[in-house]
Amino acid sequence: MAARRRVTVVVIALLGLVTSCGWSGTQDPVHSEPLAPSELEQTLGFDPYSVPSGPIYERAIQESIAACMAEEGFEYPVAVTPPTPFEADRIEDDGTVDFAKRWGYGVGEQYRSTIEGESRPEDDPLQVAIATLSEPETDAFFETLDGTVDDESGEVLVAGCRHRAEAEQSGSRRRFAGTLAEQFRRDVTDRLHSDQRVVDLAATWSTCMATAGFDYDRPTDAYIDVELRFADLVGADDRSGATAGVAADTASDDRGAPVDRSLTASESEGDPSSNDGPTQGQFDELVAWEREVAVADKNCDAEHRIETALRDIRNEYEREFIDAYGDDLASVTGL
Repeated sequence: MAARRRVTVVVIALLGLVTSCGWSGTQDPVHSEPLAPSELEQTLGFDPYSVPSGPIYERAIQESIAACMAEEGFEYPVAVTPPTPFEADRIEDDGTVDFAKRWGYGVGEQYRSTIEGESRPEDDPLQVAIATLSEPETDAFFETLDGTVDDESGEVLVAGCRHRAEAEQSGSRRRFAGTLAEQFRRDVTDRLHSDQRVVDLAATWSTCMATAGFDYDRPTDAYIDVELRFADLVGADDRSGATAGVAADTASDDRGAPVDRSLTASESEGDPSSNDGPTQGQFDELVAWEREVAVADKNCDAEHRIETALRDIRNEYEREFIDAYGDDLASVTGL
């Protein structure tokens, strides 16, 4: 089973130090209180540095689908997998030292089902809902839900409720990506990367992490290293964009991870014994190491207020971006 992708990793790899940690954290780890949304986030109504995911986003999609189907005379069950303890904590406490002590960066939790196996699903509520429908009614139900797609080109000819719900929940993000992504990269993220204040913050963080026994140049290196090690451990052939193509020295073996990487899938081709995958003990050991790295990361962030300083610098560039592209941003948000 391929490990589930963490789409936010792609954003993290692109932004480097901008987000300063594995998640696009919005909390000050010293006081465990949310930082104010950035200037651009307030303007857009969403965080441009992350990708929507998780149980809250999933439920919003499902509720939009249900409302759309009801307008067409169909009952659609809102079936959302309850959040795991990790997901619930992430919603309430993401970005704090306490969160890091419990979950690290959360990477291991994303791979846990690969090691322990998926739990047995309950009866599909959708199948229960259509069980009493006639064949023509069932066809109409799914045509309303999924729309009409050209079999050859894959083009959506008639948008169904599912497509419309997804567009409703992420339409502003898509418009932003389609119209201002290049300008955003050039005027905000690229300038942040070269800002001497940001470079100095990275050096301060790196020195602090070295004191804790971890050798990284910038905050995102820690998260990417953790992600790479889990992907190697479980033999994931489905790595996300952040880990694919990362330079070899980004995740070198002198970082203190307690994993014998000579037995990982990426380094043991031809060794049949590696096909059985890692043991629970190997997985748990890597999870414990992940937490050590994440706690050190958050402690360094708290000691030197890295995230707070980055947010202030980022807001400077975002204000200039808003001033320069105000009309385009208004069209993105529909305001």
